[in-house]
Amino acid sequence: MFPLDLPFTVLNVSLLAQDDVHLPPFPGSELEGAFGRALYELACTQPQRQTCQGCLLQAICPYGLTALTV
Repeated sequence: MFPLDLPFTVLNVSLLAQDDVHLPPFPGSELEGAFGRALYELACTQPQRQTCQGCLLQAICPYGLTALTV
């Protein structure tokens, strides 16, 4: 693994559902997945790929960097 020097910001987010939402008893992973998907859709320049592994842009991609740390 390599060291990352990434600036970050702490955000407080309030969400208001437009429709009824049914979350599981522990919704953390559900919300993490939703935010991860949103980041992917914003950041990925090669959405036709199945994974970040092997992508030439992984080292500079915000979404690809998260895949390197997992």
